[in-house]
Amino acid sequence: MLKAKDSLGQDSLSKTLPQGTQLISISDPRALTTTVVLAFPSGMRDELPGEEGFMHLLEHMVYQDSQRCSSKEREQAIQSTGGVLGGHTHMNYTEFYETGLPHHLEAMVDRLVEQVFNPSLNEQQILDQIAAVATERRQRLSQAPGEILPWPHMLPQVWADFAHSHDGSGDEGLQGKAEADTLRRIHATRYRSSEAVLVASGPSAAETMMKVLEQAEIPIQQPQPARSEQGSALFRGSSARRIGLPNVKQKRVISVAPMSDSAGISEQLLGETICASMLSLLNGVDASAGMFGAGDMTTNDLFVLIEDGPAGLGAEARIQALKFADATLTARAVQRAIFTVEKQIHNDESHARSIARDVLLRQDTAFVRSFYDALKALGEQPAQARALVEKTSESLLNRSWHVLELLPSQEEQ
Repeated sequence: MLKAKDSLGQDSLSKTLPQGTQLISISDPRALTTTVVLAFPSGMRDELPGEEGFMHLLEHMVYQDSQRCSSKEREQAIQSTGGVLGGHTHMNYTEFYETGLPHHLEAMVDRLVEQVFNPSLNEQQILDQIAAVATERRQRLSQAPGEILPWPHMLPQVWADFAHSHDGSGDEGLQGKAEADTLRRIHATRYRSSEAVLVASGPSAAETMMKVLEQAEIPIQQPQPARSEQGSALFRGSSARRIGLPNVKQKRVISVAPMSDSAGISEQLLGETICASMLSLLNGVDASAGMFGAGDMTTNDLFVLIEDGPAGLGAEARIQALKFADATLTARAVQRAIFTVEKQIHNDESHARSIARDVLLRQDTAFVRSFYDALKALGEQPAQARALVEKTSESLLNRSWHVLELLPSQEEQ
């Protein structure tokens, strides 16, 4: 068992079970609640052709009936104690979590482990959840002009390979394909106890929480055939498209370029995060260092720039202008970047989920905290931050950009 202490003095313990599951407990005396996270290093990029959306659907099925408990019984048990639960399928990992009062930790761990490893995969509930994931997708897209978003609509324009270019959110097309036997096969190969991470974070002593995690009934699974791995990412050269759509009220330009790798804290990652924050300070402009935020993927992520309005200067002009930002704008951008990363650690749930992600993707429990600390340090060194913005801007300008221009017209140009 390994002991550690982070920059805030929080104690943590880590241990690997014989079945391969990594256990991590983090004690935060300031916390009011406790969060349990069970995560696996499989996501939408691990789907096979013809199984697009299956990982998202399987995540939904974990919250339906399990072999020991109905979804209604589970929901009532959680609500009766004031707890909350959730799950997300990301590009490279999937997470399940529950937050509640510290003295409910044992029940939370027992419930989460049982439902994740033993879903019933009832046929009627599969149909119900196909409708649910399709509704989620429609609702998400309906908020965007022309129902077009960088993810998933830019993926085929950017990548030529299947793993990186397909849409894994799922829709009604899953009906007739996503049957119980297929989902059982995917569950057996993707939700492996030998690859799982189980995290508990809360105000209790790390030793106390670790004892609860050690008692979790995590299965020793039978060996499975070697699963297919993602092929090499095939990034296309620069491209530009223009589309006219009747439900677009004003011009929108979406520009994306490759992000630097974020397996660890690097000058490039810090610079791109600050540059994205600086661009987002401009009227009618939004930017993100990563499709789902900085750090959510370690490789093959995208720097995203969205412009709304008639100007539509484009990525080159916007980024070129960053070189001339004054000290005040740079300071505001650094503070915005700090706030963006702080959202990953600002409460017990966010912090526990970030740690589970970083153990899976980086084998590092301290990545997000170190990322936050590095940005804070730059906030105290304005000259260094300014030089980093200039250097990063030059790097961004030299990358291959893909542009999608949405116009308020019925004609595709």
